[in-house]
Amino acid sequence: MKIAIIGHKRIPSNEGGIEKGVEQHAVRMVQRGNDVTVYNRGGHNVFGKEFDGKKLKKYKGINIVTVPTVKGAACVPIYSFLATIHAAFSRYDCVSFRASGSCAMIPLAKLFGLRVVASLHGIDSQRDKWGGFASKYLEFGERMAATKADVCLVLSKNMKEYIDTKYGVNSILFANGIDKPKSHAPEIIKEKYGLEKNEYILSLGRIVPEKGLQYLIKAFRECSSDRKLVIAGGSESNKDYYNQLLALAEGDERIIFTGYVYDNNKTEALKHPYLSVVHMIGTFISRKKTNSVAKSRQYRWEHFYKKIIPELTKEYDVAIAYMQREQTYFLVDKVKATKKIAWVHNEYSQLGHFKEMDLEYFEKVDKVVTISDLCAKDLKKNFPSIAEKFVVLPNLTSSQVIRNLAKEFYPPEFKRDVLNIVSIGRLNAQKGFEFALEAALELKKSRVKFHWVVLGIGSLKEELEKKREELGVQDCFEFIGARENPYAYMKNADVLVQSSRFEGKSVVLDEGKILCCPIVTTNYPTVYDQINEDEGVIVGMSGKEIADGIMKILKEPRRYSEYLSRHEYGNEKKIEGYYQLFDLQ
Repeated sequence: MKIAIIGHKRIPSNEGGIEKGVEQHAVRMVQRGNDVTVYNRGGHNVFGKEFDGKKLKKYKGINIVTVPTVKGAACVPIYSFLATIHAAFSRYDCVSFRASGSCAMIPLAKLFGLRVVASLHGIDSQRDKWGGFASKYLEFGERMAATKADVCLVLSKNMKEYIDTKYGVNSILFANGIDKPKSHAPEIIKEKYGLEKNEYILSLGRIVPEKGLQYLIKAFRECSSDRKLVIAGGSESNKDYYNQLLALAEGDERIIFTGYVYDNNKTEALKHPYLSVVHMIGTFISRKKTNSVAKSRQYRWEHFYKKIIPELTKEYDVAIAYMQREQTYFLVDKVKATKKIAWVHNEYSQLGHFKEMDLEYFEKVDKVVTISDLCAKDLKKNFPSIAEKFVVLPNLTSSQVIRNLAKEFYPPEFKRDVLNIVSIGRLNAQKGFEFALEAALELKKSRVKFHWVVLGIGSLKEELEKKREELGVQDCFEFIGARENPYAYMKNADVLVQSSRFEGKSVVLDEGKILCCPIVTTNYPTVYDQINEDEGVIVGMSGKEIADGIMKILKEPRRYSEYLSRHEYGNEKKIEGYYQLFDLQ
């Protein structure tokens, strides 16, 4: 049988589970007498230059076709299209599409009369890193795999339940196989990395945000252990995240980054750790058939994490879950304490949670703290039966500390001869930075000379940078990552812009007022608790309206800063409310 495989990055490779699976399946099909061709993406191969692109035509009996590949979000669609067209004219008996991104091309393959086997490796569209068009494209691919392929394979029972229920099909459970590993002497890694058997903690996998390695590094740095933390893996597609991890680990000689481990002997030899950190991948989908990321995370806790995470053995007087969702569930299920307090930092109706599940947990804590009157009102509306549990305590901001830090430096990214605009926040959907980009375009059209910097990191960085390029504002709009001291940026900015879709009570706005920075903010409901007409401009959620708000400030450049300078902000005295809540007085 003549078989083609489309959807992986490249083989040979240690870049991910799909790549390993494709190689193992292809080798075995060749051994059974089949003619197998795999369509590799172009670009650098982590195994070395000899495996790059045009140089590799054959590997372990497998035919290799290398497809020209672009960088960025368009990589998968373009690669999959070109590979499918090539396969259509190569007269294969069957084409195997791997993962939902490539499965979007199944209708094209069927148009040419090809038999198709689709393999879904997860609910890719619901991963936190994707949004907008990418999520819709991946969901389309998922639907094509389920409804248009001759055979649809899934890797887990949860996947099968989700696919079969959502699309009314009968997919086939076909889990990835695992070769029995060979035992290798630990001296290999002692020679290469200076590691002793049973004297290190191992994390093995791709270095991408969804693996949560930043939490692992932060947790490890809190430990006093002499053991080392070995992070084995590479990051070809997300150098920014890799650099952030390096920065987090800086100064701790116990943390070792091996990069990709190419040699199988070294890979196996690494498997002599004191502890192996396993990152849970994939999304467990709600039985209520939701596409909500927030709800699927709730489901993961209830049906997976809750069952495997042990309870804390120590008993506490007060235990606090300072964020909603998993932190609250952990507090209730796994912590022993006389008093338990949960926090909700946003307008609850905007979070997209299963209310039934949250009610069950809120009923088991002593108090639920939120950060504004409107947030409390919203909680009481959603949970009237426990309205007495809700307490308002605003986020604390110290005017003295903030002003002192703001004096430390002048931002090197600022330009003294133009309007300097600053925005601060995570690069996620809530913060609405696409509105900010559209506002930048409007300002540019109006011939305003400006430089806009955004402080923050997040899963939408790549998507936002792509939009920046598409709008042509890369010369005046810059994503500069997280900064330890954001206050110098606010103090020296001409305008502080907040483009959020929703907030509980914005700390950034309070800090901006302390530093007398004129504010432009979108009109989410809770903003009216923080900003009046003399402190800033409240606008609609669009680029045009944000740009108009900035222009309004430009017409009265001193009005807002002078008003802010005449008033005292900061709420250090609210700390008394925390003492009372915790019974520390």
